[in-house]
Amino acid sequence: MHFKGFPPLEKPFHIAPLVHHFMGGILIDEECRTDLAGLFAAGEVTGGIHGANRSGGNALTDCVVFGAKAGQYAAEHVKIKPKSQIDETEAKQKLERISQIASREASDLGSPRLVKAKVQEIMWEKAGVIRNRKSLLEAEKELTQLKQENLPKLFGKNPHEVMEAIEATNMIIVASLVVKAALARKESRGAHYRTDYPNQDDKKRLGHAVLTKRSEKRKANTRIARAEVEFDFLTEMNTHMRVQVRS
Repeated sequence: MHFKGFPPLEKPFHIAPLVHHFMGGILIDEECRTDLAGLFAAGEVTGGIHGANRSGGNALTDCVVFGAKAGQYAAEHVKIKPKSQIDETEAKQKLERISQIASREASDLGSPRLVKAKVQEIMWEKAGVIRNRKSLLEAEKELTQLKQENLPKLFGKNPHEVMEAIEATNMIIVASLVVKAALARKESRGAHYRTDYPNQDDKKRLGHAVLTKRSEKRKANTRIARAEVEFDFLTEMNTHMRVQVRS
């Protein structure tokens, strides 16, 4: 601060919390495998490594340890598994989705930048450091409204805007799942603090909340012990989602 010409010992300044580390993420096994064959993951993109909170410095250790493990097992995987074939139907669907985004008329409702900013605002105000049922339900309602009113209008007039439109869609999906998981966890644990459930409940809530995509092609994760609560979140693929607690 001194380098910027601001004397912190002489003038007051604002201090505010910010997002430092996301403890949620992809479920992996001890070899960094995910439920999608051939996909390995490591680092902050994965969930459950640090439990309900992360000690300072452990994120770097996480990347070093699990990054090496993911690379090792991924290399072993490609040696014994045949090359995967691209699903042409699925590829055409993805290209069609991009074409639809690129062909839409520009509008405030469909602005990727504004939609992303709105998701950030909702999550900061309603599902941030301090949460409760009321604020989480408000966040859920506002995210549903974005999904219904804004997603169908997302546009992209250049490659960067198309990318942002896809990111905005993913942000709404992930934010909705975070809110659902927070509603299901009726306790306070680690970085998850609810004013309506300020105490930790090891008897009922000791475990990971795992959200599993369910569709005709892919069954639910069989490694999960019991269902905590079910809910519907319709994505573009019309899939059914379930929040589960993993013992």
